[in-house]
Amino acid sequence: NILRIKPLRELETLRCDEQSAEKIAVKADEDLVLKKIKGDHLELKLEVKETGAKDFGVAVLCDDKGSGGVRITINRTKGLLEVGTEKAPFVLKKNQPLTLRVFVDSTIVEVFANDVQAVIADKKRNAGAKINDRVALFSATRDMVMDKIIAWRMKSAYEGQTVRAAEIKK
Repeated sequence: NILRIKPLRELETLRCDEQSAEKIAVKADEDLVLKKIKGDHLELKLEVKETGAKDFGVAVLCDDKGSGGVRITINRTKGLLEVGTEKAPFVLKKNQPLTLRVFVDSTIVEVFANDVQAVIADKKRNAGAKINDRVALFSATRDMVMDKIIAWRMKSAYEGQTVRAAEIKK
């Protein structure tokens, strides 16, 4: 009796340039900017087996120091999934592992948590402003280990299928 919320399988056909890392140590109260994983059009899959840290997560669209991006936080204290300023109920039971699927498309961030919750947020920016592309991990109050992170750069769903406005006729 649980509603499952999953991204469309067809999105997997847009993946390219896979990068991955395992057993990433994240120190409490520090942003860990990932060196090889970055992008402003990407999919991330994060897996955490031991989710004991109170608040932890990943930030996308960050600058080189891990700041200014959209923070995706598992807030265990309040039982929330926070994506930027958007919040949705999400409770991790004791010893329950976490899988996050994160889709980034320039300024839109869509997050799926354990196939039971989804949240979408928009990162506001001025027209023509540079889009930051760094990814950072974080944990509040105690050190933790991110068991696995996989990242794919995402191709356009419309590549090769664009139509110029002049070609559209009624």
